[in-house]
Parts: sequence; structure tokens; C-alpha cells
Amino acid sequence: LLTGVTDRAALLAILDRHGVAKAESVSHARSLGIACPAKPTCGLAMTDAENVLPSWFDAIEAAGLGDVDLEIRMTGCPNNCARPPSAEVGIFGYGKNDHVLLIGGARNGSRLGTPLYARISGQQMIPALVGLFRTVKQRCPSGVAPGDWLAQQDPAQLRTWIGVEGVA
Repeated sequence: LLTGVTDRAALLAILDRHGVAKAESVSHARSLGIACPAKPTCGLAMTDAENVLPSWFDAIEAAGLGDVDLEIRMTGCPNNCARPPSAEVGIFGYGKNDHVLLIGGARNGSRLGTPLYARISGQQMIPALVGLFRTVKQRCPSGVAPGDWLAQQDPAQLRTWIGVEGVA
């Protein structure tokens, strides 16, 4: 948060020179994403978070799903610094290249998500997230919060719609 900026044009020029994206150039889905620093900054992290989540958003956007109103929060360990248990989509690292994917939390923190995939690798995460975003876009009724809708769905049915099965 930058406050007291007297020369906005100069600040924007500096940000442009360093490749910092402007809010209007970021997809809606990406703007809702939060990740903790995780590896290599945090000694507790078992997986990457802030270094890997952008590439997962790249895949979501490449699939034409950047406009989906679905929040992701991710941490590199079960300490949950970014609060993934209460997110619409929560991800936390569980071991080397091993994650837990939760669904159905509430953005206001009033409901915890439930496991969609109790153990999923980083390689499987991209098709799982793309499939999840596609499922929400195609099936979540207009006017219903995605977290509310996900909380009401049977995880086995969701995994079928997503197309990533055979994962713990």
C-alpha cells in the first residue's frame, strides 16, 4: 500500500520499468489469489506457494477461465498462514510436491472447506484447478457464491466433473 504519493506518474513509470502489473491488467481470478512466501523464505514450508501459484493462474487464464469469481488461498505447509481452510479453494503443502486441495470455504471465514483431494501433486494440480474453475463457470448458478455452491456439492461428483480422478 503506497500512500502520500505526490508524483503518481513518476511512480507508475518506475513500476512499468520493473514489470509490475497494474490492477486492470490482472485477471479477476488472479486478483483473488493469496499465497504465503513459503519456500525458500519460510523454514516451515514443505512446498512452494507464492512461487508456484502464478503459474497455476497462467494455466487457468490460458484455459479462458480468468474471469471466474473463485478465490484461491495457498500455503506451503499446514500452518495455514494465508488461511486456505476458510477459502473457496484452499491449498496447502503437505510434503515435497504433495498438497491438500480444499473446497467450499467462505470468503468471510465463517465456514471451513472440506478436502476435494487429500493428496495431490503439483503436476496434477493444474488439470484439477482448470477443471474446478471450468466446473464452477459452467455449473454454479448465477447469484450464488462459488464457495456456497462448492460446499453443497458431493466431492466424488465434483472430481468426476473436474476429470481428475484416481488421486487420494
